[in-house]
Amino acid sequence: MKKLGLGIFVLVLIGVTLAGCQSMMPTVSPTPPPTPTLIAGQYTYDDLVQVFEYDLQALLDIRKVSVADKEDGVEVHDISYMGAPDYRVPAFLVVPPGEGPFAGVLFMHQGFGSRNSFLNEAINLANKGVVSLLVHHGTWRPDPDNYRRIVVSLRRGADLLTQRPDVDSSRLGYVGHSWGATFGGILADIDKRFQTYILMAGVPSFSEVWERDDLVPFDGVHYIGHAEPVPLFFQLANNDEYVSREAALEYYEAASEPKHITWYDTTHFFVNAEAQQDRLEWLSWELDLP
Repeated sequence: MKKLGLGIFVLVLIGVTLAGCQSMMPTVSPTPPPTPTLIAGQYTYDDLVQVFEYDLQALLDIRKVSVADKEDGVEVHDISYMGAPDYRVPAFLVVPPGEGPFAGVLFMHQGFGSRNSFLNEAINLANKGVVSLLVHHGTWRPDPDNYRRIVVSLRRGADLLTQRPDVDSSRLGYVGHSWGATFGGILADIDKRFQTYILMAGVPSFSEVWERDDLVPFDGVHYIGHAEPVPLFFQLANNDEYVSREAALEYYEAASEPKHITWYDTTHFFVNAEAQQDRLEWLSWELDLP
């Protein structure tokens, strides 16, 4: 990651070079370079987005463990794939019957959850013609390498969906809960393949929660304002034990338009039938489901 100090050094070096060549050039009033916008006094926006670059040619190396048949021909594939280098991601791939083309949805659970967290929801979506990938990240330790690995692995999950011949890559959605919602805010900026995002009980800033400046690049609030024109649906809990109303609103208010917010009488864990129904209806509308 480039630091601001390096950027200033480069600008000074360019200035010295131009000064030495001035006698060979017409006299022109130079346009000063734009001043980088600092975030948290340490990073520029360009610094931040470079954190999540990855090898687009790397093999996914999808491995299938088993397949379970559900009602109406829906299949649940127990798989894993290579996310970030040296990091294999366990996942469920839920596939409807037929040849498609189907919409695709990537699910990211909350910190206390797992790939099982949205499984029933994904099976219901399969009955409406959706291939779902439910990833599992077993550790939520506040570590920059871990957080970067997760974001890259989510992008690789999008690769997995879009490379399937039965998935319509123009109809992709993302559903993230808690830290999955914060990482979703990052994806909404850096990965434009998703047509909509549902963000449940996300925090705007990991660095503030953990009081660690090295986590600034993973604060969703720095990215969520660049999501346009993708519509964002924020689902927030009135009785959230972990995310204050002020923090939830900070994240929502930082987001670009179009966006929608709904509050539910539930806790951070979102055991709420109304919220689940709203997610189904939102995805049905945004992904053109039957």
